[in-house]
Amino acid sequence: MDRIVAECLARLEKSDRPDVMDYAGRIPADVTGEILGFPLKRFGEMLDAIERAFHADPGNPDQEAEVAAAFEELVDYGRELIVDKRRGPGDDLTSHLVRAETGRTGCRRTSWSRW
Repeated sequence: MDRIVAECLARLEKSDRPDVMDYAGRIPADVTGEILGFPLKRFGEMLDAIERAFHADPGNPDQEAEVAAAFEELVDYGRELIVDKRRGPGDDLTSHLVRAETGRTGCRRTSWSRW
């Protein structure tokens, strides 16, 4: 977490027009992403897809196709992430869940039911 905070502060310091909300919003997202094992290289794309999927006007039928496309992007990302974690697991929650799903952790599936 120290590394993430330092990186965010460095970006904030270099900015011509620093916005503390960029800093405050980015840190929790980056920390959560690291815990879950989400690569930050596609972070912006995923935030954009989440925004389009969950913040559209539900009463606007013109946005249905955009919302469906955003959800499809999120599903595709999830599929790619699972494939990546199967090929090269790390010490993150997603890798542990993928290993549990494939039986490579030494724990039984039933042990996860407590959560």
